[in-house]
Order: sequence, then structure tokens, then C-alpha cells
Amino acid sequence: MQALVFDEPTNALALREDYPKPVPSPEDALIRVLRAGICSTDLEITRGYMPGFKHVLGHEFVGVVEACASQPQLVGQRVVGEINCNICHFTCGDAVFTRNHAPGRTVLGIIGKDGALAQYLTLPARNLHVVPDEVDDEVAAYAEPLAAAARIVEQRVVQSVSGSGPNPGTCRVAVIGDGKLGLLVAQVLVVSGGAQVTMIGRHAAKMGLVTGLAAS
Repeated sequence: MQALVFDEPTNALALREDYPKPVPSPEDALIRVLRAGICSTDLEITRGYMPGFKHVLGHEFVGVVEACASQPQLVGQRVVGEINCNICHFTCGDAVFTRNHAPGRTVLGIIGKDGALAQYLTLPARNLHVVPDEVDDEVAAYAEPLAAAARIVEQRVVQSVSGSGPNPGTCRVAVIGDGKLGLLVAQVLVVSGGAQVTMIGRHAAKMGLVTGLAAS
């Protein structure tokens, strides 16, 4: 299959035409990639961010399940996926930690697992989310960076505070940078409520894509 592969020890980035098609484990789904995004993390990996990296790049994707032994009902479904793979079946009392930071995990296109800039990838079936019909591929491919932005809310980094003024109990937040993730973080914070969001960036047109900002 075609795959974009980076070999960090030799600093070689290559589009391979003969890369082996992945073989899913009994817990995995085989997914044909429809669209994939390029993240700044991918670019940083090619600059040495992950020493020893020798894998297919990419972790933002939408695809179609072509095989899944553990959940055959997923075959034919369009899906996106959580990129952290708890391959050691680690468990603890913190479900969020287990999902995102399990010891020994692999991470799609980042740690120990070939990624999404290829014709096919595999992920555990439990990591997959079916894409609604009304969401097109281009939008669905943003699911992973949107999930990363939503982690700000999940981690409760932004909390309401008491105070005076026109909106007591509402905190003020500045999002610095109008790149893709900055825009998504700002929009998530606005939608989640409880914060007056100011965006700081260099591109008025890009910041204008975020609705509900207090200022930009």
C-alpha cells in the first residue's frame, strides 16, 4: 500500500508504494483511510521530536472499517478513532487516565504504531466512533484535533470564579495563537460556557471563524 513513512535515525521521509498493509489483531479493526490531516506534531516528528521514530506518520483521519472480528457490526461504517491504544489493558480508578495515559500504550502515528497517512490503518475497535451520515469526510477528519481541544474542558483547566462586574462567576480566558488548534480551543471554550474568551492572533479572517468571542 501507499504510506508516508519517516525514519528518524536516517532523517528520511519517503512516500512508499510497497509498504505492508497492516494485519489487525483480534481486538482491532482494519480501516481504509478516506481522508487524513497533517498536524504540527507530524511536522515536529520530522524535525526530531520523537527520537528513534520509524513509522507511518499521521493521527487525524476518517475511514471505513473493512474488517473487525470483535465487532463485525462496524464493517462498512465510517469511523474516526481515539489515538491512544491501551494494548496492555491497564486499569485504574481514573477512567480518563486509563484512556489517555495507560502505561505501555501505543499512540497512532506517534508512539510505536503506524499512523493514518497511508491507505490503511488499524485501531482497537473500542477506540472507534461511528461518524453520522450528515458529517462529511472533510469535517470528520477534524475529530481528533477537536477532541484535543475538548480536553481543556475535560481537565477543568478553566473554572468559573466569583467576582463582580457584568458577568460575576465567569472567568476570562485568552487563547493565544490563531492556528487550527487555537481556533478549535477557542470555539470549544465558547460553546462550553462559563468563560469570556478573547483570542489573540495575527489573522483577523481566521479569528472571525470563531463565533461568540468576547474580543479578538
